[in-house]
This record gives sequence, C-alpha cells and structure tokens, in this order.
Amino acid sequence: MYAGAVSRSPVSPRSPKDPNRPGPLRSWQRRSSPLSRYALLAYLLIVVDASLFPFTGWRDLGLAPYDYLFAAWPARGLPFDLFVNALGYLPLGFVTVLALHPRWRGVGAILGAVVLCAVLSIHLEALQTYLPTRVASKVDVSANVGGGLLGAILAARFAHALLDTGRLRVWRTRWFASDASRGLVLILVWFPALIYPDAFVLGTGGLLKGLDPAASALLAAAVGLVDQGDAVATAMRFQLAETAVMALTLFGAGLLFLNLMRPGLPWLKRLVLLLLFVAATVAIVAFARAFLFDGVGVWPLLTAGARSGLVMASAGLVVATVLPPRLRWILGFASVIAALVVINVYPDNPYGGAVGAAWTRGKLLNFYGLASGLNLVWPYVALVYFLRHRGSEPQHGRKRETLVAKAGTVGSSL
Repeated sequence: MYAGAVSRSPVSPRSPKDPNRPGPLRSWQRRSSPLSRYALLAYLLIVVDASLFPFTGWRDLGLAPYDYLFAAWPARGLPFDLFVNALGYLPLGFVTVLALHPRWRGVGAILGAVVLCAVLSIHLEALQTYLPTRVASKVDVSANVGGGLLGAILAARFAHALLDTGRLRVWRTRWFASDASRGLVLILVWFPALIYPDAFVLGTGGLLKGLDPAASALLAAAVGLVDQGDAVATAMRFQLAETAVMALTLFGAGLLFLNLMRPGLPWLKRLVLLLLFVAATVAIVAFARAFLFDGVGVWPLLTAGARSGLVMASAGLVVATVLPPRLRWILGFASVIAALVVINVYPDNPYGGAVGAAWTRGKLLNFYGLASGLNLVWPYVALVYFLRHRGSEPQHGRKRETLVAKAGTVGSSL
C-alpha cells in the first residue's frame, strides 16, 4: 500500500444475530478526541469574551447580580435575538458532548453539556448587570440553554460515528499531521477573527493601537508616517500599508495552515487545501462587509492595496508548498511579526472608521465584542504556536498513528 493511504479496520465485534450489523463496542474501542477538548476550551473563552465585551465601564447600580432571574418575563422577546443567542451556544453544547466522550455518553453527556451551558450563561448574565452596555435577561439564559441542548443532542447522535468508528480520524489522518489538533482549532478561530472591521483588510492584533494610541502615534511619527499635508503621498502610503498587511497576514496564516497538513501529502492536494483556505478567508471578509455593515458593501475588500496583497500572498503560498517545513515555519513566524509591526504603528486607513461605525449601528451588535477579542489576540496566539512547533512532526506522531491503526480505528500505512 502506498505511503499515506488510509486503511479501515473493523472497530466493533459483529452481532451474533446479524453478522452484517456491528455489535456493542468494548471500552477500549471507544476513542476520546483531543481536538474536541481544545475546541471546547477555545469556545469557552470565545463565549466569555462575547458576553462581557467591552470589559469597561463597570458600575454598581445597587442591584443584586442574580435579581434578573426573579424578574417578570417580558411580554414578548425579539425572535432574531433569541435565535442569535441559541445559535451562539449550540456549538458549545456540541463540542462539550464530544469532549466528554467516551467517559460520558448519551443522556449523561447531554445533561453535562446542558448544565455547563446553564451555569456559564447564568453567571455571565449576572456579570452583565455591572456593564452599562449590556442587560441581564433570563430570556437570554433560556435561549442559550436551548441552543446548548440542541447542540448536545446533535453531538450525542453523531459522537459514535465521528469518534468511535473513526470517521473523524479518517479525515484528520488523511489530510493533517498527527499533532495538528491545536493548530486546527487556531485556524478555525482565524475565520471569525476576520469579521471585526479593522482599518486594514485582514488587520489583526492591533493591541498597541487599541490600548495606547499615543504610543502608536509616537512610533508612527518616529518612522516618518505622520501626514505632512501631501494628500497624494498619504494615499500612496496607505495603499502600500494595506498591501503589506494583506500580504503578510494572509501569508503567515497560510503557512501555519500549510504546515498542519500531513507529511507526504501529494503536492496537488496541499495546493487544493491551501486555495480553499484562501478562498474561505476572502469569502468571510466579503460576507462581513456585505451583510454585517450597513451601507458599506463588499467592495472595500477590492481596493487596489488589498488586491495587490491578495495576489502577492497567494503566489507566495503556492511557492511555499514545495519548501521544507522548517523554512515555512520561519517565514510564517516572520510574516506575522512584520504584519503586527505595520498594524500597530501605521495610522489607520481613512475609511476604516466608517466601516467600524457601520457595524456599530448595524446588525449582530452582540458579536462585535466576540470578533474584536478574537481579532486582537489571534496573531499573538499564532506566534506562540509557531514557537512551540518548529516545523517538524514529533517522532511520537507516527508511532501513535500506528498504534491507532492496530487498535482498529484508523491508521496511516508507513
């Protein structure tokens, strides 16, 4: 069998009554999912960030934090708000059940997920009592718990197929390295981080500019980026900066994704996955401009600077598919750092404020904090990941895949 081919082995004994029907699984045949546990931790942080944004203006109005639970039910709730709250907790219920597997399964896992969603929602709503821009509501708690319950039921229905029978492992082992779980979660977080309306397309990680604008302005002046009254020169500098941010950020994220792929994966498959990643990135940003921002539309993505950066990053990523993994890690790490320098020092694009204001007045206001938090921290988490993974798959990775194959789940032929 050629290298990298995936073999399937029976994962459960056959029923004595019906040889074609699998019998009950033994305990050693049930598999846990590290990817699900990393995803659960990441999503818990996302929910906290979305619920408590903007984390400023805390005040005490003299109300007990849990009084909202005993308040009268409102005459009617807003269907769209209820839908959004339920949708926000549905993934939490889903990944909780998968993370509890196989220790907790079925009804027990569903109850565990619902309890987690309820406890988290009740306490986060109580904290919203002290935020001026948020309102604690037991209607929101009910919607959150309902969404978590639905996600938990769906996960319980498919946990066996995804984890025990190895379908999720088939997909993972076929396309990605054995130690790629945390990196894949980081890539999944990348997409919602792009929704935040930064002044630059794909601009992420502007902590200095957000926390200390004066320091950012001083650095901009020190390197000669302050507007001197020449409108043409200023416009050209903005266009150049947007090209740099777009190219560096997309190139760095693409290299991270590229190095998560399985060693030995054919070049054409690597290229297809990479192009899908680039296309999904562009589509998410375009969707955000078209749907979430009133009166802005999709076209700011297609400025001259963004187009140039997209072409440069795409071309660089195609070339990177044939580079050694360690060199890709070095280039990716350097690209993310360079993008952070430009984003935190360079003055904002003139239209960036209008884009942000459009979302503030527009749809899905509660997700503004979620996207803002992810946007600010993603590149720094990516840098930590780059430092911890130096571009070579751990030796135990292949050994673990072999053991998994022998245990009857899925393995890679070596």
